[in-house]
Amino acid sequence: MNYTFKLNEANRLSIGPMMLMAFTQAIASLLPGLFLQSGKQLFSPPFILLIFYLVLSNISLTLLREGHRRHKHISIPIYGLKLVVSAIFILNFINKTTLQFGLLLLIYEVIQLIAYLKSEVYQEMFFFPLMIALFQGGIFNSFLIIHPNYELKLTDLLPLSFSVALWLSVEFLAQGFYLLNGNKGRFGLYSVGASLIAIIISFAFYMTGAFSLLVFFIVLLFIIGLYVILTYFQDNVQQLFSMTIMTIIIEIVFYIQF
Repeated sequence: MNYTFKLNEANRLSIGPMMLMAFTQAIASLLPGLFLQSGKQLFSPPFILLIFYLVLSNISLTLLREGHRRHKHISIPIYGLKLVVSAIFILNFINKTTLQFGLLLLIYEVIQLIAYLKSEVYQEMFFFPLMIALFQGGIFNSFLIIHPNYELKLTDLLPLSFSVALWLSVEFLAQGFYLLNGNKGRFGLYSVGASLIAIIISFAFYMTGAFSLLVFFIVLLFIIGLYVILTYFQDNVQQLFSMTIMTIIIEIVFYIQF
């Protein structure tokens, strides 16, 4: 069924909160890379382009998930316009960086397109939040760490393992908000498992002397808080926004040590 979302028809879909959440998610996606980068890219053209692209993609993902939950669909003209704008961003990003980075963005765009075309199947799968978390927690941050004439070492990317696990926790929870087949509990368990992995990774970095025991316990408490805070909200967008804020806090506490 085709359906064009009226963004002001309900608070959960109002344009203001959606854009704020999309921007906050974009910042959360890039914070680890900003802390780990070897140069200053905060106001560089590629970084600005990436922010705009992520905001657009995050809005699209929210609408896709909400549409899936409601058994409705974004109309083809609206999504087609989104694809055109995304293509412009990707081409400009390639022009400012490298073809390889642009191809990775293209893959991310294809993942979203599949979610649009095969919503009933793809958005119910384990693979969907897994891929979103891999990009949000790892690949987008690698764009900030890797740059021309930079000799990359595997150890430079190891800290991103924590953000990938953290984003898996968030994305599995988010997936559970919109499922239709009764598997919300299963994805909740996936989220807890990902959080345990994030805690183990954090402890491993503590053991290497990357930060103090106090920092480890702060990270641990905020990861637990990621689940506790959900009990204070009923609306999906509010829950997602609260999780994003908690994610930003956890990332700051963890990555400011590097």
